[in-house]
Amino acid sequence: MLDLFLRTSGTWLNVATIVAGTAVGVLAGSRLPERLSRTLMQALGLVTLFVGLGMARALDDVRAGAFPGILIAVVALAAGALAGEAVKIEE
Repeated sequence: MLDLFLRTSGTWLNVATIVAGTAVGVLAGSRLPERLSRTLMQALGLVTLFVGLGMARALDDVRAGAFPGILIAVVALAAGALAGEAVKIEE
């Protein structure tokens, strides 16, 4: 069991930070001035963009047999979009 936790510790850390961030957002989000809230969202958006671009660059090193990493990413995104639409996740 400990081995599984150690191999998936990054996932658990991600879950914990999302839960903590959600709790802070729910508790303090409505108390922040609109201007500060907008600035924080823009800063978080830039960080997310930076991380995403770094991960996209890393796809050059990924291969699954004859398929390049970018093709795998495109197929995964399309499958996720189809699944989301199928379950009407935004509704």
